[in-house]
Amino acid sequence: MANDKIALRDSILFPALKTIFKLLIFLLLVCLVFIIGIFVGYILLGGGSIWEVFNQDTWFHIFNFIK
Repeated sequence: MANDKIALRDSILFPALKTIFKLLIFLLLVCLVFIIGIFVGYILLGGGSIWEVFNQDTWFHIFNFIK
């Protein structure tokens, strides 16, 4: 049984799973920081309401303003 754990750690599968796990954690943190940035920028600095952030018309307005 102990040899099975050593074989799993030495195989190519374990480093690949470890890399995928790190990538998923990174993407989760990026999404979390993006959502926090939206809240800080739009609600606290911009004075908008919390539900306007998720409104589709708000995002169309922002993208049209950037163009």
